[in-house]
Order: sequence, then C-alpha cells, then structure tokens
Amino acid sequence: MQFSLIKGFRYIKRNIINKVLNNNIFHSYLFFGKKGNPSLSFVIIFSTYVNCTNKSILDSCGTCYSCLSIFNFNNSSIFFIFPFIKNNPIPSIKKWKNFLHSEVYGNSFDWINYLNLNNKNLTIPLEKSKDIFKYINSNIESKYKIVIIWLPEYMNAHTSNSVLKIIEEPSKNVIFFLVSLNISKILPTLLSRLNIINVSLFKDKYINLIISDRYNLKNNHIFQITNISKGNLNKIIKLSKNVNFFNNSFNYFIEWMRVCYSHDFLNIVEYSFFFSKMKKEVQISFLSYIVFMFRNILLYNFYYKDLCNISNSSRRFLKKISKILYLNKIEILISKIEKMYLFIERNVNSKIIYLNLSLEISFTFKNNIF
Repeated sequence: MQFSLIKGFRYIKRNIINKVLNNNIFHSYLFFGKKGNPSLSFVIIFSTYVNCTNKSILDSCGTCYSCLSIFNFNNSSIFFIFPFIKNNPIPSIKKWKNFLHSEVYGNSFDWINYLNLNNKNLTIPLEKSKDIFKYINSNIESKYKIVIIWLPEYMNAHTSNSVLKIIEEPSKNVIFFLVSLNISKILPTLLSRLNIINVSLFKDKYINLIISDRYNLKNNHIFQITNISKGNLNKIIKLSKNVNFFNNSFNYFIEWMRVCYSHDFLNIVEYSFFFSKMKKEVQISFLSYIVFMFRNILLYNFYYKDLCNISNSSRRFLKKISKILYLNKIEILISKIEKMYLFIERNVNSKIIYLNLSLEISFTFKNNIF
C-alpha cells in the first residue's frame, strides 16, 4: 500500500515521511481511532515506506521487492499478531492475510464473521508475546523488522506485561505498531511507552471521491452512503457494493412504520423475526439506514427539505410521517437504535431487541407522544 491510495490525512502522511527521511523513527507506535478509520492501512503504508529500497520524498516506489511483497502480505519483515477465539484453533496466517485483502478497514466483528464463528471471546494470549520475542531475534534480511499487533485491547494482563517488557528493552531496527479501536482497554503503563497517533475518520469530501473512483453510483446513492457511513470506510465499502440495499431498506422501513402505526402486533412480531434473520452486517447497515431516515425526518420538521437528497417516493413518505414524529422522541429512538449496534455485535438475541424497538415505536404512536 502507498500513501497515494488514502485520500486526505495530509498531516499524518507528512509526519510519517519526515520521520523516515530524517531517520527519527520511534521504536513503538500506537495508531488508534473509531471503527472504519485507516489506522491499519497507515501502519502497513508506514512499514512499506520504511523498508522501500527506492523511496521518494512523497511515497514508496511500489515496484521494489520489499514493496511488492508487502502489497501481497508475503514479506517476512512484517510479523502480525491478531486476536483469535478462545478454545478454537488459531487461524492460519494465510487466513489472516486473506482477511486483510478483503477487510483492511474491518474490526473484531468482521474478523469473527470471517471466521464463521459466533463466539465473542477474542483473546491474544501470553504465548503470542513469546512468538514476538522469537521473531525479533530471528535472522531476517531487512532494514527494519516490523511487529504489528492488531487490536491490542484483546491482550490479557499477562500478555500486556510481557509485550511491555519487550518494548521497554527495544532491539535494534525493530518497530512495533499497535492498531487499536479502544485504547481505554490497553494497559496504561504500556500506553505510556507508545507514540500515539489518533487517526480520524474520513471527511465527507474524501468519501465522495473514494466512492466515485471505486464505484459507478448515482449521486443520490453517494449522498446517502456518505450520510449513513459518517466517515466509516468499512461501512462505505459494504454499502457501495450493495446499492439495492437502499431500495429494499426503504420498502422495509415504510412497511415497518406502517405496522407500528397501525399497532398490528402480529406483523410487528413477523417483521422483528424477519429483521433478525438478516446477516449481521446487513442488520447493522439497515439500522444505519433507519437512523439516516429519522434524521431526514428531523430536517423536514425544521424545514430543511432541500438537504434531504432522497428519492421522490421517500420525500412523500417523509412528508407524511414528519407530521407525527417530533424532535425529542426521534432523538430518543435514534439513541436506542445506535445502542442496538453493540447488542448485535455481542450476539444478543436480535429477535428480542427488534421486537422491543418495534413495540416502543408502536406505543409512541398509540399515545401520540411524538
């Protein structure tokens, strides 16, 4: 990977390049941010640039042996540590590399889905720190040996302390990169030994460029994806690959609101079961779409109709429903829906949470408290 593949983030790019060109590289870094940020991409790009044999002042060459082997995740100078499921076989490095090719902006939820497992007990056990020690003391012909720990928040206390000890006694020409989505769960002492780089999500103007460059989509779909994703490139990619999702989701949303409004409890139960049978990533996208639609209803309530870049059929529906859905309760519903993301990722019974949300919406309609 090269810097040119990531839109924006000029400060981070320049910071990395200056560190390398001035030979002022720290031996341990932590890249962190919210889900869908390009932290892991930047770590791989950093690793590529530092070991490139023909780098420029702007980017790695992309053609030397080191660059090409890193692009294919076949470079022995990079050693990956990643979490896996307790009491299950450790995924092969080949499976991990295949995951990277398809889900470089992914998270623990995507990793578990990729492994086709429903268990959420991810861990990085003590044995992995021993593997790190073996690697940094091995004979590998490379300017720098790179250790990348993906999601270090899953290291247990013993692993964290062991990694801390290795980092505190750095070996020559070894760089540690930790890539986290939740630094609050990382051992504070370990954090204090790391050079921390906060990687933000993508800005809307870059999202539009990314979608336009990669996918042939209509402007209204690009607008919807931009608003639903909120800079999360992982979500952007998934939504862009399934444009029919928007048409289906709109129809589901309309029918769901209608059965809730009519207090049709039999169909409320059926819809709750139907939603719960969707794939988890589709459920999360659908919930994001619902939040998107509720926010458009808010725009209608505040007379910002021109900001709703949606189809005419969607506008007609929003015009009707905005008359009975007001600010305070929509905010409450949006808050509840956003909490459902976490429930789904944690494998809470989705039938129950959809049914609970449906009944709350129906109850709100019935009592006309919007």
